[in-house]
Amino acid sequence: MLKLIVVAVAVLVVSADAATPCCGPSQFIGGVGCLVGQSATPGSDPLGVNYLQFGAWDFANRKFGYNMDVIFDNGTQSKFSVIQEYATATQWVYIDEYKYCVKGEPPLPEPTICIPDKAVFFGSLYVGGNGTDSLLVDSWTSTSAVGTLNGTASITVRHKDCFPLGSQFQGTSSLSGQAVPTIFSSGWFNITLGIPQPADWFTVPTYCTQQEMNSANQKAHHHHIPSLKRFF
Repeated sequence: MLKLIVVAVAVLVVSADAATPCCGPSQFIGGVGCLVGQSATPGSDPLGVNYLQFGAWDFANRKFGYNMDVIFDNGTQSKFSVIQEYATATQWVYIDEYKYCVKGEPPLPEPTICIPDKAVFFGSLYVGGNGTDSLLVDSWTSTSAVGTLNGTASITVRHKDCFPLGSQFQGTSSLSGQAVPTIFSSGWFNITLGIPQPADWFTVPTYCTQQEMNSANQKAHHHHIPSLKRFF
């Protein structure tokens, strides 16, 4: 059973001087955990979902390949893999165990490793104290009205190299059509720079391409493509 680990840290505000938005590393392997809360309809009980994504993040070439665990608030869990190529607006979601695959478009907004140009610098913070073993980070806030998200976001990065540490969002998401109140909090872990074996993360399984060919044949002969449920 996947468990969500919460670590309490001491935070000290250092300064609030103006800073220039920066970009983190363009290619790395690592994981990001995210807790998402939504209220589907006014007055309804909120829904909570834990996401854990681990894989390769290639911001330079606008593609991402990762394994994903999803834990719903009722205790059920789903596991699958994802390959996203924003340059071609293509996304593959697949489950090796069942040789099941779905092709679609990647969700918006497209992930970025850069602080938005219009973001507001909140300040620099020491995490874990202010001694030699502490971590100096920068915190930024911005409004988000891109893709399906509309609200206020904040992000924390390592001061010396703009390495991403965590982010938060509060506002609405219209990913499923109707805009619903949404909040989320995420954090990065186990990061290594570079992607030494990109084929391990960005190669679409052969059964996916075969299924796509079968669907094309069905369209040619029957003028019909089976509907595919979108995962995101």
